[in-house]
Amino acid sequence: KSEVKSEVKSEVKSEPEEKGKKAKAEKVKKEVPEKLSKADQEMKKHSDKLFGIREKLKELPNSALRQMLDANNVYSSGGEVTIQARLSDYMLHGCPAPCPQCGGEMRLDDRD
Repeated sequence: KSEVKSEVKSEVKSEPEEKGKKAKAEKVKKEVPEKLSKADQEMKKHSDKLFGIREKLKELPNSALRQMLDANNVYSSGGEVTIQARLSDYMLHGCPAPCPQCGGEMRLDDRD
């Protein structure tokens, strides 16, 4: 019985803490400058596009994502998040052309 009471007390105590965290989060949001520099606006726009593509890719099975990478001669190993990030980057920026000097293949190296 004493264990149940202590659990109930801790739940009751945590509610005001939760409200305090939310208030702090709201305060932090207000402190962020409303106007972004032109470069930051462009960066945000680019990031939004990239993550928009990534969100759409989350709806597809990994096997389909790997097939798309393989069809474009892009490294298709890695976990779900890595594959989504790699494919979204290639979809937004395109596959790089061969090196003009040596004709070698240029790749995004995102492997750890």
